[in-house]
Amino acid sequence: MEYTYQIRNQMIQIVVQANEVLALMDREENIKDVISQLEVVRSMLDQLSGVIVSTNLASCVQQNNVAGDDEALSVENAMKLMVKSR
Repeated sequence: MEYTYQIRNQMIQIVVQANEVLALMDREENIKDVISQLEVVRSMLDQLSGVIVSTNLASCVQQNNVAGDDEALSVENAMKLMVKSR
C-alpha cells in the first residue's frame, strides 16, 4: 500500500502530540492533563487506523475487480484487519 502525504502527515501530528504528553510528564503536570492528552493521541491513532484500513480496502477491492478475484474475500480480509486494529 502506498501511504499518501496526508496519511504520513497525520502520523507526524500524532508523534508531535505524543511528545507533548512526554513534556507534560517531564514537567510533572496534573494527571488530568496527561490523561486528557493521551486520549487525544488515542483518538488520533484510531482515526488514522480507520483511514489506512478503508484506503487499503478500496485499493484491494479495485485490484481484485481488475484481476477478477473474489470481492467478498477481499472485503472479509479487510474487515478482519479493521477489527484487529481496534
